[in-house]
Amino acid sequence: MKTNIILLLLLSFQITSSKKVFEETKIKSVTFKNRLFKGAVFDFTMKSGKITEDGFKYYEEYAKNEIGTIITGSMMTDDNYKLSEGFFKLDSDSYIDEYKKFTSRMHKYNTRIIAAIGCSGINKDGKLLGPSNGFSSHYNSEFIEISKEEILTFEDNIAKGALRAKKAGFDGIELGFGHWGLYGFFLAPAYNKRNDEYGGSDENRARIIVETIEKIRKLVGNDYLIIMKINSRDGFENGVTEQGFITASKMAEKAGVDIIEVSGSDYQKVKMKTPYYFESTKKLADIVNIPVMLIGGIRDLDTMEDILKNTKIEYFGIVRPVMCEPDLPKYWKEKGNRKSKCISCNGCFKEHACVFRKKNKNLKK
Repeated sequence: MKTNIILLLLLSFQITSSKKVFEETKIKSVTFKNRLFKGAVFDFTMKSGKITEDGFKYYEEYAKNEIGTIITGSMMTDDNYKLSEGFFKLDSDSYIDEYKKFTSRMHKYNTRIIAAIGCSGINKDGKLLGPSNGFSSHYNSEFIEISKEEILTFEDNIAKGALRAKKAGFDGIELGFGHWGLYGFFLAPAYNKRNDEYGGSDENRARIIVETIEKIRKLVGNDYLIIMKINSRDGFENGVTEQGFITASKMAEKAGVDIIEVSGSDYQKVKMKTPYYFESTKKLADIVNIPVMLIGGIRDLDTMEDILKNTKIEYFGIVRPVMCEPDLPKYWKEKGNRKSKCISCNGCFKEHACVFRKKNKNLKK
């Protein structure tokens, strides 16, 4: 009996240590052709809620170059709450047919397409809604405390948006609960000073996340893929704590999330040779029982293969390197390792495209 247990443990270790970036995996009904995700980033490929032809080409370029899964730019589920123009929209059924054309074009390349559902917290009157009254140094603006009624409206509208994404053929959704959105601020004690059921403890600060996921599950069913992006750190003084991040992640898992993408709000400032959120992602992967995705500072294939062999991390999100070189995943698959040409200058966050790539295109004309 003891020998059999040892053999099973050894076999389990061999399976874990033999994971590869370019191999199929499956979660529920979704099969991924590899472990690479093109991470969500704001883009201007939408006009009046419709995808432009340039938008089709923008996403198609990633799909045909061996990115296994694409996460779209942020989609607003309530047009009253957004940062600026340019967001995708999922606040009405009228967009579903347009998105069906979009998802079918991505599926031609056996690429999964995920709708990134976000929540900015700025309403149509230009007021910045937050967990509590106070000042946001990031937005250089005062927060107005969001009411319980508004919280429930946010949750309901996000759930309705998730159902529209499912009807439109998206393989799943990603809930943008990190960075500088309303949900991310809820997890930060500096900004969440509420004394009701949405504040005062790690569990209460994560309540809005749990309620949203539970509402989504009721509408989309148990087999539809839900990914959650969450801050492991946010760069705020008295911001989200490690325990707060872990508590929220465990609660999200119990509520029905399938993959957790570990991110942070300081990725534009970090100067590290290793992936930015590696330690937090590795720790979370040892705690939860669902796949965890690492994003930020990933620049070469060998690093990812080494992480797969030595940790429980399952997936990798890449943004700036593939914006710089959309064909980089194809190179890795066909020719092996090389480092990305991206130098993390962050010009892409201002131009919504790689500035070096844009400059080179202009020089060729």
